[in-house]
Amino acid sequence: MEKAHHSTDLLKVTERVYFHQYGPARRAPAGRVAKGNTYLYMARFDCCRDAAARRKFDHWYGDVYAPRLLASEAIGSVARYRLYRVLMDQPVVIPEFLSVIETHGDTAAQALQQVSRVSDGLTGADRANVSIAGGKASIFLQINDVRRR
Repeated sequence: MEKAHHSTDLLKVTERVYFHQYGPARRAPAGRVAKGNTYLYMARFDCCRDAAARRKFDHWYGDVYAPRLLASEAIGSVARYRLYRVLMDQPVVIPEFLSVIETHGDTAAQALQQVSRVSDGLTGADRANVSIAGGKASIFLQINDVRRR
């Protein structure tokens, strides 16, 4: 890759970030059968103005939001990561946290709707927290490697 922008004709690298897992990943109950394709809903966000607000948000995320997501038949796991390093030639400011939710559906729109349904059922402070945790979100189809014979 060229030094100036770390890009090639086929791939343009806009940032290189490293995260570490922030708390344990939570998984759906054993025995649940996923239907449809597997998608990864990824949302990057900043959360809190101080340590007390972070503790309150962490409690909400782990004890309210993740269990509500996992109550849905279409959600397989929920994990959160914290940024620890950005490598770029130019300074880049990005959100501190990354939330990764494994969801299932026949289409990306259907998989995204599975995550959105949880938000639709929340009110008050819970809804405000979801707007933070939803941050800048994208959804990706998980593609598994082909096994060789």
